[in-house]
Amino acid sequence: MFKLKNFEEIKDLYPNRENPVLEEDIKKLPDWLPEDYLDFVKEKDNHEYAGEFIFYSIEAAIWEHNYFIDFSKENNEEFHRKAMDWWVFAITGSGDHWLLSRFGNVFWHDHNSSTNVIDFIFMGINFRQWIILGDLMSQLKAIDFDEAYQKIKNKKHDYFETRLKPKYKKALLQDMNKISPSLKNYYPYRI
Repeated sequence: MFKLKNFEEIKDLYPNRENPVLEEDIKKLPDWLPEDYLDFVKEKDNHEYAGEFIFYSIEAAIWEHNYFIDFSKENNEEFHRKAMDWWVFAITGSGDHWLLSRFGNVFWHDHNSSTNVIDFIFMGINFRQWIILGDLMSQLKAIDFDEAYQKIKNKKHDYFETRLKPKYKKALLQDMNKISPSLKNYYPYRI
């Protein structure tokens, strides 16, 4: 099965940066970003630990955030004003955004949706909880992939299951509830 780890345990699993963060890059970060995010991004590099959870290094986050702001300027005024209150800190394999709000909340945005502000989904979690959720999803994908691979290897079926097994789904929902009681209501992907 999988194990719900705490933030500090997971932090130790992430790859550290090879080079120190440049002071000029630190100055480009908004002063309202949460301290735990700032500490994390200053010492960690880009890291994908599940297809929906790709953490950006400080350089990648700055580039993506600038792109996001430029994109918002080209669309509508309300979207641009709101974009200034968010920081893109991660992305999904399909290009959707994970954002931190000025108040430390995590939001999700489908890159194919409109630029309407209501399309930013409040996740009911903070940065630490996002890291914990990403690690949980990473463990789940590894277990599910391994079981599917074994079935293919043993010729029990020739395709990957697209639905989560009930025993995993129940455990996942319980762990998501431990992260935040409302998380399962906001999580943007099918479980």
